Amino acid sequence: MFDWFNQIGIGENIAKLRHETDFKQFLNNWIIYNSPAWIWTFSLTVLLGVIWNYKMNRESIIVLLIPLLLGVLSEISQKIGVINGTYDFVDMILYIIGGLSGIFLIKFLNYKHKIKLV
Repeated sequence: MFDWFNQIGIGENIAKLRHETDFKQFLNNWIIYNSPAWIWTFSLTVLLGVIWNYKMNRESIIVLLIPLLLGVLSEISQKIGVINGTYDFVDMILYIIGGLSGIFLIKFLNYKHKIKLV
């Protein structure tokens, strides 16, 4: 049933996730090591959006992209050895998700804010 996982090269990882104790360890490690990447990027993006009073224009988008860019550039810098640290592709993906989800929340709050004013 799971032969196709082996064919694309992720069979061992899927087998580890299927065992309950390994999944619990994976989840614990994810919460400890990876979730802060999403949390700080999302939080800083939303904070900047609040400072900009939920406005969505060219200038505010540039400012709202700063946390996302900082996170991604820090991971790329770790990958090429410019700064010390351990490169993690998952962290880079979570920086992107955190920044974009923060921007989407600001856009949603901007829409709600306009409804209340009308």
